[in-house]
Amino acid sequence: AAHAAEDTTCVGGSTSGPGNFLGLLMPLSSVDACSAMLAIEHSNLNDDSVVPEFASSVTPPLNITSLMKDTHGDPSTGVASYRALLSAGATTIVGAGQSSVTTPVALLSAHNVLPMVSYSSSSPALSGSGSDGLYSSFTRVFPSDRTIASFFFSVGIQLFGWEHYSILHVSDVYGRSYAEELVAASREPGGGRVMSQAAFASGDPYAAKLAVQHIKNMTYQGTMNDKGTASNIIVLVAHSIDLE
Repeated sequence: AAHAAEDTTCVGGSTSGPGNFLGLLMPLSSVDACSAMLAIEHSNLNDDSVVPEFASSVTPPLNITSLMKDTHGDPSTGVASYRALLSAGATTIVGAGQSSVTTPVALLSAHNVLPMVSYSSSSPALSGSGSDGLYSSFTRVFPSDRTIASFFFSVGIQLFGWEHYSILHVSDVYGRSYAEELVAASREPGGGRVMSQAAFASGDPYAAKLAVQHIKNMTYQGTMNDKGTASNIIVLVAHSIDLE
């Protein structure tokens, strides 16, 4: 997909054309929105200035129409936005970004037999449903947490010699699920060892500070089974607002 500059503010809206109708579920003012709108515009024009394949992908162009709705990271808002796009005539849904929003929407898209593609939802629960599964109309272009976790420790050990880990994660569904997948992967042959974990509420700087302090204390003290063994690396599972 085309990527807009990171310092660009793009208020999502709609593009018009007589052909395919994409319903977009993503933040209206974001790099994702800019990228999506730019990619659609370039596809409609067969403009290869960013994506070379657009020059010869389809002749004549697809003439994609799009309408964008913001879910605000809330499942109920996501469902309402999906229904609005469906009523407007969307023939395919792109989004949502967060698994907690994508999950209920993917159930509805399966019921309506409406293709749905997510660009960043990573919950393992959305995988492997098959044509007869709960999410039979859903696919994604982003790896699941389980896929990433299965490679994480082997790569860390083989390339960097990291054997002992601490996990610092947000306490929502995304953070808990990712941490669980990492712990499960650590138990596989050749996996690393998770020495400690700490969770914090997303968007709460004080809670994040306490969680970091907990990890720091455990790093110095070790655990009951590995007294004095320090973590080589801290794995942070968080949202962009928490990185500061």
